[in-house]
Amino acid sequence: MPSNDDVKNASGIILKLNPFHQDYDRMLWAQAYWQSANAIADSLETTKEQLLFYPMAFCYRHAFELLLKRIIQVAENFSDDKLNEKYTHHRLCDLWKMAMTACEYFWPGSRPPQRVDAEKIIQELHDMDPNGDAFRFEADRGGGLHINKIPQNIPLAEFRSDMNRTFEFLGRVVWELNELKDYQQGFYQKPRIIWNRNNEDSGIQ
Repeated sequence: MPSNDDVKNASGIILKLNPFHQDYDRMLWAQAYWQSANAIADSLETTKEQLLFYPMAFCYRHAFELLLKRIIQVAENFSDDKLNEKYTHHRLCDLWKMAMTACEYFWPGSRPPQRVDAEKIIQELHDMDPNGDAFRFEADRGGGLHINKIPQNIPLAEFRSDMNRTFEFLGRVVWELNELKDYQQGFYQKPRIIWNRNNEDSGIQ
């Protein structure tokens, strides 16, 4: 296969891909999927092609999954209780609960309107796609049609606004945790997080 230096597409553009695996940051990947979702949404507004909803929704959902996993990943710096494989799945509601464990630890009792709003949207998206496959395949492994879980009428502007507000909230949490990590590592020895593992499969509590 020719290298990137040898191959050009019809427009003459060469994509020089960075070796993300050498400097892995889920935030970068989340931003890429979020930007892709918004680009598809732009196209959907123009073409009205309903099938574009599925890749758009998948990209938004995957961006949230990556951000939630990034929150947990950063928060693990404050805990000897390492989760490891505990958050390698795709269930948004469980990832949300783990991420909010970190939020409760650092900001006890704090439930700003943005968090309440994001929780509602995450739950609604989880109900449509519990296992991360409803926007990728027509049916689950048992043959159940995913379309039965997805509302038939979705206001695009409202859906897009919900997705972007949620992305902004989760991105802010990642940023604040990174800032707190740098600060606390300089002033505190070993803060502790005790992860909430209760009822991990029962939805948001």
